[in-house]
Amino acid sequence: MSLKVRPSTAAAYRKPSKERQDFCRENRHRYPVDPRFPLTVGPTEFVLAFFKESVLKRTYKKSISMETNVRTQIALRNDENENSELTLLEIAENAPSNKNGSKKITDVPLGVEAINQYKKALIVVYDYQFEHRAIPWASPKKNKELLDLIKKYEHDLVYDQVQTNADRAVHCVIRDPYKSGELIKILKNLWVSNSETGLREMFSISSRHHTLLRDQDLRHLNFADCFCTIVPKKQHNGMQQVICLVFSLDKGKTLKEGEVKFACAMRHENVFRCPFGAFAFFMFSLHQNNDDFLKEDRWHNWKVLRGRDSPEKSEAVLTTRVTHGGRHAGAMEAEGLGIPFDLIKRG
Repeated sequence: MSLKVRPSTAAAYRKPSKERQDFCRENRHRYPVDPRFPLTVGPTEFVLAFFKESVLKRTYKKSISMETNVRTQIALRNDENENSELTLLEIAENAPSNKNGSKKITDVPLGVEAINQYKKALIVVYDYQFEHRAIPWASPKKNKELLDLIKKYEHDLVYDQVQTNADRAVHCVIRDPYKSGELIKILKNLWVSNSETGLREMFSISSRHHTLLRDQDLRHLNFADCFCTIVPKKQHNGMQQVICLVFSLDKGKTLKEGEVKFACAMRHENVFRCPFGAFAFFMFSLHQNNDDFLKEDRWHNWKVLRGRDSPEKSEAVLTTRVTHGGRHAGAMEAEGLGIPFDLIKRG
């Protein structure tokens, strides 16, 4: 593998690479493969065959406890799969138990992240091979047929969940592991920082803390999904016009296929922790540093947050939970505002 890959990443790609090598040795006679380089990532039909005949048909053993909340993929949506019409509870009832009988063991298809792990492993191998010799086929990263195949697999995955806790505010044992003062110190340090990513990190932390619950993310947020809305006066008691910053979210661990949720934030009295102001300063810095930012063709599919550092470590806050509101705190606050329990559970 390429020397650019970190040791931990290379270790994660070792198993997918080994499985592909075995598939190539067993099936290379079916495709026009150069006998000098039998493990080349190509031709395209060979790569697609590896995914269709091997990767997408793989399953693994999953232990499921019926006494706790659990959500997982259970089957693929197709005419040949009988499990696609069953619920997780029905599948678990007919599944064998582990040794002490506390969990059910059932076969489930690979999740889309595991499928993407195979694709990433092939991309690394392809890049390494491309550096040393000419390869006439496109990289798996740009192979539209492969990308469409994985996208269809993601669409066909059937998820189900078992919920045992009726009131998340009562049963959730997760507590916020940091204090408000620590959050303010981190954001202040970012405000006065000379780092090029300071304003981005400030927006990342303030927006995640005030608009997201755990298991939700802004990594897939496009610039076109950010907008503002006016709160009608009948919904607030203030004298001034209330404007909210809204993010449209359609991807995340807690979102079902086709489901869209909205993250919303108003101005905060503390300028350092205000996500509205942080977003404005971050956007202004992008415009100031790059005149092309205002071109409309850049807005679509432009990721607002491509990555983040770890500024929490500067205040000895060694947890990523500082970037999300706690589910317990969020549920308790929602309960205090009179939001119905069924909406709190879905949130």
